[in-house]
Amino acid sequence: MNILQTLELLKEWKKLPAYRAEPRVDFIVAGALPEIIKYKYGCNIKQIIPELPIRIGTIDQSNNIDKSYKVDFYINLEDGRHIFIEFKTDSGSRRTKQDKYLFDAKRVGMKAILDGIIKIYSVTTYKEKYSILIDKLIQAELITRNNSRYQTITKQDGIEILYLQPHAKEPNEIGFTEIAKIMSESEDLFYKKFSEILLSWAND
Repeated sequence: MNILQTLELLKEWKKLPAYRAEPRVDFIVAGALPEIIKYKYGCNIKQIIPELPIRIGTIDQSNNIDKSYKVDFYINLEDGRHIFIEFKTDSGSRRTKQDKYLFDAKRVGMKAILDGIIKIYSVTTYKEKYSILIDKLIQAELITRNNSRYQTITKQDGIEILYLQPHAKEPNEIGFTEIAKIMSESEDLFYKKFSEILLSWAND
């Protein structure tokens, strides 16, 4: 079985009740994000970070804990804008609770989100993983390090939220029909094949 045939398995297995397609295909969508983002925002990507932590205590002052929610993809654009992306393979998988913490993150702004990451790093037992995350944020020129002290330096505080999902009804949503068209223009056979699968999911 070759890699294109495994995509056919994905197409079939998604029809099963307990099969979760999102965590299995997010890396494929990530490969197409530069084209998707350029199409949507007219700007190139500076940094992509998957599963960016949003510290709960940062967005909810009544629950001051150092645990976190996660956003599927954080995008830092070359013009400095911050995009939080949620990827959904089923229209019914949007959750009110998830929408709330994303909009709470938007409300507090990017500097607070970055400060929250630094706060988690100071107490977490996953030092190595958070150190790698902070290094990526330093590369994106969002955090500086002076010896062991960290400081956020983001010049733009606003956060935009974008949903990638089967059907798009709002300006902050892109539907699979649009994404499939973008991916189908690739010369890579894998992406062309996956664009066909996305198109079929657009009708779910």
